[in-house]
Amino acid sequence: MIEIKTETLGEHLKNLREERDISQRTMMIRTGIAQKTISRIENGMDNPRIDTIIKMTEAMGAKLVLVENHEIEELSKETV
Repeated sequence: MIEIKTETLGEHLKNLREERDISQRTMMIRTGIAQKTISRIENGMDNPRIDTIIKMTEAMGAKLVLVENHEIEELSKETV
């Protein structure tokens, strides 16, 4: 049986941050995004813009990959 993950974007970002042992404060310093905003995103209380998501993923050393119209595109600051 295939397991389907139903994790929200915020949950995914939080799990990724915690797996990499990065605090919200460190994320704030690396991204310039307020710690309160990071918390709201991770708890599903805010819908971040794509540039915010890119900042967060890059601050964790991760890449953001979007699937749109059956095409996969790897995003970075240069493509936005």
